[in-house]
Order: sequence, then structure tokens, then C-alpha cells
Amino acid sequence: MAVRVALALLVLIAVGVGALLAFLPGLVESPAVRERIEQAAQDATGREFRYQALAFGLVPPRLVVEAPSLAGEAPGDPAFLEAGEVSLRIAIWPLLARSVVLESLVVRDATVRLVRDESGLRLPGPPAGAEQPVEPETEPGAEPEPEAGPVSLAVQELALRNARIVLEDRTVSPAASWDVQELDAKATFAMGEPVEFEASARVGGGGLRLGGRADLVAETAELEATLDAVGLALLAPYLPERRELSGALSGTVSASGAFAAPDLKADLRLAEGVVRISDVNLQGPLRLAADLAGGERMSGRFDVDATEAELDAYDGAFRKPAGRPGKVTGRFVPKEGGGLTIDDVEVKIHNLDARGRIETDAAGNARAELSAPPIDLAGWDAILPALAPYRPSGILKPGTLRLASEPLSVRGRIDLQGVRLTIPADSGTRAGAGPGSDIGLDGALEGTGDALALLDLVLTTGAERVTLAGEVAGLSQPQRSYRIALGSDGAEANTLLSAFTAVDDRMYGPLFLDTNLTGRTGDPKLESLSGRMSFAIRPGRLKGVSLLEKTVGRLGSFGEAAMLVASLEQPERMKKMERFYGDDFQELAGTFDVAKGWARTRDLRLVYDSYRVDLRGGIRLHDRALDFSGTLTMDREVDETLADASGAAAGGAERQRVIELAEVKGTLDSPEVDLSSRTVRAWAGGYAGEKVRDKYQEKLDEKLGGELGGEVGDLVEGLFGGRKKR
Repeated sequence: MAVRVALALLVLIAVGVGALLAFLPGLVESPAVRERIEQAAQDATGREFRYQALAFGLVPPRLVVEAPSLAGEAPGDPAFLEAGEVSLRIAIWPLLARSVVLESLVVRDATVRLVRDESGLRLPGPPAGAEQPVEPETEPGAEPEPEAGPVSLAVQELALRNARIVLEDRTVSPAASWDVQELDAKATFAMGEPVEFEASARVGGGGLRLGGRADLVAETAELEATLDAVGLALLAPYLPERRELSGALSGTVSASGAFAAPDLKADLRLAEGVVRISDVNLQGPLRLAADLAGGERMSGRFDVDATEAELDAYDGAFRKPAGRPGKVTGRFVPKEGGGLTIDDVEVKIHNLDARGRIETDAAGNARAELSAPPIDLAGWDAILPALAPYRPSGILKPGTLRLASEPLSVRGRIDLQGVRLTIPADSGTRAGAGPGSDIGLDGALEGTGDALALLDLVLTTGAERVTLAGEVAGLSQPQRSYRIALGSDGAEANTLLSAFTAVDDRMYGPLFLDTNLTGRTGDPKLESLSGRMSFAIRPGRLKGVSLLEKTVGRLGSFGEAAMLVASLEQPERMKKMERFYGDDFQELAGTFDVAKGWARTRDLRLVYDSYRVDLRGGIRLHDRALDFSGTLTMDREVDETLADASGAAAGGAERQRVIELAEVKGTLDSPEVDLSSRTVRAWAGGYAGEKVRDKYQEKLDEKLGGELGGEVGDLVEGLFGGRKKR
């Protein structure tokens, strides 16, 4: 009996299948079915839905929708969704239990166009105000109809073949465009098991592969992504001002754990990279590795290697050439109250290997404590361009430094040991290298918080030494104050001047120098500079400079002066004066008071064996303009010798021992000196008879009023360090 029933059931099934095969294709292709499907889709999405054809297959049972299309948000917009084909493969036996199980849902050649704005993704949905279906009312006293059990829906496999996703993100300006092409993806679902998935696509001109599994109930996942030259220029619209990121990113990233706080591992390489963060720029390859644990605050190790990249920071103040070590490693440590702590920090730049700890607070302020072994300065001229002309060498001993960003603070000491700098040829000093052009530095720099001090700094050139002390205060302020004290206790003047100034082989002698000045940065005219400078050279030599010889000789070379003092042209008489014409002096000394942009003196004095020169006035600091005047005072022996050489009768000449020098103007590099006619007349006339003096008075005034300026100018150049006249 049972066998007969079974056979009957098989016959009925066969007849039913045959009927489905005969009548279902015509049913699904009917206009009524198409209209119902398209209307239902429009009611659900609020957008027009169309398809080219709908086909049904029985073995295996499947439904194929050809060329489906869901319209865009507004008329004229491109389609939100369009595909070449959507194929649904249906399991038969679950239908008997009112379950629809899709063995596979395959979408081929699909394109999805998404728009994101401040409200999120703009996805299709029922139109606003659409009526919801109303359940029919049950008549009073009638038995309610038994409810049919719910129909369940499950998908065992979802696949995309050659799909494309286009996203326009309007949350940034200009809007960002994402275009994911050649997307192949497959996700496998099993009751009670995590979802298995894999995908590959073209993004930013490169390749991307994803694989892993996700537990949607527990909200955990294991994911691994492989990137192959993915362009990062598409991230540009998301970067804040003064940020830039481009290049091709390759490598792997894996994530595991809770969706909200996964553990991350990364090993990434950026080729042809351009990274700009505020005043720091990187160009070239970059490697990043990280192993970070998730949670409320990230923790774990990281490693950034920019050895093969070029680094440029703060408008060229720092430059690391490609190939020089440039690495940062460390370990993120959770910090209570926000912010970030980086322990075990190691920074390698060239031959610097600094280690320590960095902390940031919730406001982004940073504090660091770093220690480093001694550093050889060789090669740092390529990294700090400001040092390049000076070709530094020697040792820096940084010790331990404590730094803070807001407010800016520096604490710690850096010792300088045998540091040498070469003064460049174009710095205004003597050209080329050689004795006197190299400067040594020994001493220390000490940070005391808001100030940086120079401690016991000794500058050497050759065998000569100059002491330097000072301080820069207000490091956290836009305008900083400074103090500088410079001293010399008998160092050879020519050696120092050859190394530090434009004067070369002009001034000799032991220099005694005491300078104490204060000022403020951001003061191009140095009007905030104040203090005192005093110097003395005892004894010394101004090479080739004898004001007495030049003045007397020049006076006698002009016709009118010769008529007044005719015998000055007679060499045998003038030989008596030669012993006073040496360029050796007993003392050159003066004190300058600095204030309001000027260095002024009332006691600049040059003392020779038999005469002296006194100058008073000032130098304007920002352009080195001169404003001086003074006198030349002869000892009685010189006066008497000059009277004898001129043939003046004893007691017949009104001997003038004090000679007024005219104003000294111009600049320190190019002084302009003027002698008044009154000065020349009074001096020359003092050694001539009254008749001659009266006869040539007017011509003397006209011819000699400014003729001696060049000779006094030679002396002034010697005093103030101007260049020689050629």
C-alpha cells in the first residue's frame, strides 16, 4: 500500500513539474507580472524600476533578471543601480517549510552610484507619506482566520562579478569621488557560522584584495587586506589645511577582534610619496609597520622608516637627503584622561640616535624627554643648510633634553667639544680658507625652561681666544629677548678681525674687549639693542696709517700750501719729521654706549708716540652710517720739528698744537671725511709769515677746503674696519 502511495506522489510531482515547465515561463513574462513587479519595487524604493526580461529555470530552480535598473534620485540623474544580470538560485525543499533559501545570488556587471552628504548615504526608500498596508478588520463574533506562519528568507552565497561602485562624497569640499572598479566578491553564509568572504577590486589605479570572516552576532571579525599600488590622491579632499598626501600604497593590513576596537597589524610601503604636515614635507618612499592592540585607547608598537625619502622642514631649515637614516620607532601606551604616550621612542637622523618618551595631552600639547650619545657634526651641513657654508666638525654631547611644545620649553645641557666652523668666503670676511678663517667653539648651551643660555663658551681662531656668554629668553613668545657678553683678554687683533670681520692685515696688537648688550628679536633696525662696548689695543699697529705723515705731506703738495710753507717741499728738511711717521701706536681705545639704534662714543682715542687723535660721535647700527668729528693733537716736539722744517723763525710762527678734524660721514665701509678751510688755513698759516698768509688766504680756502678728506678717510677706515681703497 505504501509503495502505491509513493508512486502516486511521484506521478503527481512529475505532472506538477511538467506543468511548471509548460506554463511558468509564460506567466513570468506576462505584462501583468512585469507591472506588478515594477510597481512593487517602486513602492518599496520610491524610484522607477525597470528590467529587460525575467526568466525562470526549473533545473536547477532559478530566477534570472536581465538588465535591471533602478532610477536615480531626480529626473535626469544616472541610474542608482543597473546590472547586466541578477541570478537567484532557489532551494526547493525548504519551500515546503515556508522558507525561501537562495543557494546563490549572483549579480553580474552591476554599477551602483551612491551619494553621501551630511545626513549620510542617500539610499532609495519608500516615499515620504506613503500609506502602509492596512490589515482587514474582523467582523464581530467571527472566528479569526488562523495566521499563516512567517516565510523565512536566507541566502547561502552572495556574489558580485565585475561590479562597479561610484561614491560622491559631498561632506567635503570639493566633493570627493571614489570609483571602485572590477569588483569581484563572494560571501558565504551558514546557519550559526561566521560569514566567510573574499573580494578583489581596482581602487585609485591600484589593486585591492580582501579576505576573512565575520561573526555578525558577536560583532567580531578577522580581516586581511592586500594593497598593490593604491593611489592616495583620492584622500586629498579629506585632509585639513596645510596637509598633503599622495603616492602609491602597497602592503598588508590585518584586523581582528571586535568591530568597534579591532587589533591592527600593518606593513605598508608608500612609493613616490608626497606627505606634507604643516611645515614638514616628505618626498619619496616611506615604510610603515605597526602592531597595535584595540580597546578604548590604542596601544602597541610602530616603526616609520623614511631613510630613502627626502625630508624638508620649516622652509628649508632642515633637510634630510635621500639615503641618510631617518627612522622613528616607539610604543603607544594608553593614557588616562585622553592624549597619547609614546614609550621607547627611538629617533634616528643621520648619526643621531635619540631615545626617550613623548607625551601629548587631549589638547595636542606635547612633552618629550630624549637622550642621545655624543654626535659627530660631520655631515650635518647637508641636513641643516644654515650650517653648510661653515663646514662644521667636532662633537656635540646632547645628554638628556626635556622639551615641551605649549608653552615652548627646553631643559637640559648640550656640551660643545672641539667644534670647528669655517667662515665662508662670501661672508664679508677674508676670502678662502687658511689661518684665521677657522673658528673653534667649546662650552655649553643650557636650556632653563623658557630660556636658552650660553655657558662658558670659548671661541678660538688660531691661538687666540674670545669668551662668549649670553641668553635667549622668552622662547615661547613671538618676540624674544637676548643678552650677549663678548670678551677678549689680549687676543691678537689681526687674527680675530681676519676671522670675524671684513678687516684683514690692517690692525695688530693685543685686544682687550668687554661687551655687554641686550636686545629683542624681530628688530631689523636694532633699536631695542642697548648696553656698552669697550675695547683697547695696547700697543698696536695700523698698517700703513700715519695721519701726521699723510696730512703734512698732502698739505705741502698743493701750490698755495707750498707758497705758505715752501720749505715743506724740501726733502732734506722734511727728513726731520720721518721719525714721527711710524704706524705703530701706543693705544687705540674707546667705549660705545648702545641705544635707540646707535653706538655712540665720546672717547675714541688713537695715541701715537708724539700725537693723538680723538673722535666722538656714533655709528647707526642697521646701516653702519657714520657721524663723527674730532681733533688731532701734536706734542710740542712735533710742533717744533714741523716749525723748524718749514723754516719759520723761532717764535715767529703761531704754532697750532690742536687741529680740528672735520665731520666723518658716509658708512663704515665707505667713510666720507671733510676738512674745513678754516682748519687747513689755521694750521698751514701757523707756519708761514703774515704777508704770505694774507696773500694766499682766499686761494687756500678755495683749493684746500676738502683735499685732505681722503687721507683722514684712510685713518677712519683703519679705526672702524672699512675695506682698503684700491
